[in-house]
Amino acid sequence: MKDTFFRPKSENDPPELGVFVFLLIYIAGADPDFVIQKCREDIGKLQAMGIIALGAFLYNSTIFGAIAIHLAGHADFSLLVGGMALAGYILATDSYIFFRCAHLISGFEQLAQSGLEIAVPRKVQKMVRRMLTIRLAQSASLGLIVGLMTSLVIYSSDIRAQIERDHLKEILGTSRQISDQTDGNIKRATDSVSAATAIVSQLIKQINGKLARGVNPANAVLHALEERRTTEENKLASLKGELSRLQNGRNDKLRADLADDPTVAHQNMGVLAEINALEEIAGNDWKIGFIIFLIEIVAVGFDLAAILAKMNWLPTTYSVLMAREYLERMERVVSQFVPPFPDGPDDPDDRPAGIPINDNDPFDGGGQAANDNIPLTPKRGRGRPRKYPSSAINGSGGTPPDE
Repeated sequence: MKDTFFRPKSENDPPELGVFVFLLIYIAGADPDFVIQKCREDIGKLQAMGIIALGAFLYNSTIFGAIAIHLAGHADFSLLVGGMALAGYILATDSYIFFRCAHLISGFEQLAQSGLEIAVPRKVQKMVRRMLTIRLAQSASLGLIVGLMTSLVIYSSDIRAQIERDHLKEILGTSRQISDQTDGNIKRATDSVSAATAIVSQLIKQINGKLARGVNPANAVLHALEERRTTEENKLASLKGELSRLQNGRNDKLRADLADDPTVAHQNMGVLAEINALEEIAGNDWKIGFIIFLIEIVAVGFDLAAILAKMNWLPTTYSVLMAREYLERMERVVSQFVPPFPDGPDDPDDRPAGIPINDNDPFDGGGQAANDNIPLTPKRGRGRPRKYPSSAINGSGGTPPDE
């Protein structure tokens, strides 16, 4: 495969182009076969245009693929293909607007500079300016987004650490709430055990006092005290079991409540969380914020460089030839709508012999002029005059040739 063109043995033969150069010329909006045959001197210029467009395609493919892999969290061939497809779409639109359509406009401008006044339609001029404005705005916006995503990729480790710190802060705040609630339950259970213990102790003292005074154990009052003591002791045992359960399961309860809490159950690692973390990092250190600003400027510059370079159209012979062919084609189309000439051809020299030039002059009756001293002006036949002079269309100077 040849990547450059070379001259064959005969200088009159057209050069042969390699596949790569052929592709570059096609991307630049030109017909490679036409360029080889008619304007070989434009091969280098068209190559430069194609290299700029191809470089923009490779840059966009790399950036889009890296951003897609970062957002997905894993490398996948389909993500790279998607990034290349998006970059190819941008390449196709730029090639059509800034190269293929621009060749015709550039050809009109060059013809106008050479003295042939050809006015580009105002609607076309507005459309070109509108499309250029939209493309510049799109390129600047895309550059800002690419710069932001590039900053997320560069500071991915710091962003992850910041998100984890924020997550731990949320867990700590929630764990304190749950811990305070659990400790409050334990404290209430402890107070209940203490109150039940005091009641049981008081009942035991009353029973022992009555027994010391010689009260019969079968006494009804003493029997009621014994039953109440048994009830309070059972209640105390139940409260002690609840207290023991709360104390032993405190940590397990804390983990379970944290797991069930929706605010801390899952760590948020989405794009918005990463952007917020990047904003916190930039706010805490001005140097990091300045670097992020530089990344944004560089990203916008990379994306705008190709567009600004395409705006500087090189004067090429190919553009002039395309404009000339367009004008000739339009002339042929218009001539099909011109009615035939019933009175003869336009050029009086092509009239049949014996027919006077001013045969339609009403003053001489179709014969000799009334006054021989007055020069006779040939009368032009019917029909629509030419819009463009033949000399400008054919590329030759002087008077237009006879038709």
